[in-house]
Amino acid sequence: MRNFYFLPAAMIIGVAASHVLFTAVVWTSNACLSETISLLSAAGYLTVPNHLVAASLKNWGPAFAGAFFFSLTAGAGLCLVSFTATLAWRTLFGSHRVVLIVILGFWTVLLYRVNADGANFWATAACLVTPMISAWGTLALLPDNRKTSFWWALTFLLAGFLIIIAFWAPRADGDTFLRIRDHVLLSNPVGEKITRFYYQYTLYPAEVFKSLDQKLLKSSAVHVDDPDLMETIEAKLRAEDYLPADGATSVDLHLTKHDDQLVLLQKDKEIHKTTVADFMTDPEGVFQTFSKKTDNWRFFRKITFMSLVIASPFLVYLLIQTVIFACLFPLRSLRTRVVLSTLICAGMGIGLLLPVGSTSKDAMTPDEIKNRLESADRRQRIEALKALSEIPLDMDKYPVLTADDHNRSIPERYWLAKALADSRSPWADEMLLNFLKDPHPNVVCMALFSLGNRKQKQAAEEMIHIIKTHDHWYVQWYAYRSLRSLGWIQPASARGDLSSPSALSPQ
Repeated sequence: MRNFYFLPAAMIIGVAASHVLFTAVVWTSNACLSETISLLSAAGYLTVPNHLVAASLKNWGPAFAGAFFFSLTAGAGLCLVSFTATLAWRTLFGSHRVVLIVILGFWTVLLYRVNADGANFWATAACLVTPMISAWGTLALLPDNRKTSFWWALTFLLAGFLIIIAFWAPRADGDTFLRIRDHVLLSNPVGEKITRFYYQYTLYPAEVFKSLDQKLLKSSAVHVDDPDLMETIEAKLRAEDYLPADGATSVDLHLTKHDDQLVLLQKDKEIHKTTVADFMTDPEGVFQTFSKKTDNWRFFRKITFMSLVIASPFLVYLLIQTVIFACLFPLRSLRTRVVLSTLICAGMGIGLLLPVGSTSKDAMTPDEIKNRLESADRRQRIEALKALSEIPLDMDKYPVLTADDHNRSIPERYWLAKALADSRSPWADEMLLNFLKDPHPNVVCMALFSLGNRKQKQAAEEMIHIIKTHDHWYVQWYAYRSLRSLGWIQPASARGDLSSPSALSPQ
């Protein structure tokens, strides 16, 4: 029996250890963000997250929940590589010293790469501690008496996963995760809870490894003697959301002037130099260069993405297969249980292609869209609304859309809100404002996106109200992005009226 639980037990040990570490990583990031939000709020700026979310940044709950993003992606990937290398070294190569040296050499290269863009303590800790504990768990749980059944079970389990990959790979595209969300997760109460959990806590871990140009708000301090030049520079900073905070020392960007050179520093370290003329001509390019030079999470983001595509699906498959194997305990033959559990799990994975499988790339005709919108099949209606989101929507052609909008499923409301972004219909704005009251945050986010895309500056006051009062960080994030797309810029002082026309600049 130990042979059959060896792999999932070893993976769980490694992933659990990584989760403890990543909880500390996210909490530390949250604490730093809390200081930044406090600083910017005291300076009179509109902040995201707002005070409702910021109050929880130093709690361990959001850090623990947010850490799942890392432990189930990068953590799972590091564990899988460590498990494979340790098992191969101990069993296939008989603990040969040369193989161990090769593995340690690969590990050294990995640690070098995560620090190649600048020393990164937490990324180093993740790539050091997680593989070590995973390797220890693998060796500790490795059965001493490895019978033929041991290798047979591992081989059969991996074969089941590869069969799923073989079916999925030709059909996977950039919309695969969206289709999983729309057609699988949001089609049942359990999946909806998983989706809500993801969007509730995803921005906490995201803040950990974003580069500066990916962050919504950044703090800055300007040290220039010329008052007129300083005012101009601060205006450029605010236009890029590098918000100046007078008297602040711990900020994302310090900007000073020496002769005709502007020096950009972070933590008293000179990062980039540029002339005043170049800065005034292309401030966005200067900030992008500064962001790139201070981004020491670049390689770890690649690890996370690769793990999301490979290790995360394998971990889900492994856990489901293990649960099914355990539920088949009435069967006396362990080999039969392995075969059945693997076939059932593989069948479930292939079966997901029915609701999730890729759709036709050919554009739908207006008649086809209309027929699908009136279909009793929920999936057909969703795909029709997705097609409408890619073309200017004339509501008069699709009268079915004007009735019972809020009684539609979550994905339907989501894609309808997105389709309204380019609608030529006069009542599109009213529909989007109604969607701002939707109980599901994803629908609210897409309504905000569409209002911003439509350049409806009348919605600026409502967006500011949402940022100040809504308790969902993801909604606040979308509201701020849409507000900025309207041309809104943070006021120059705490006395500025956040919703006044002067805060809006044409873009």
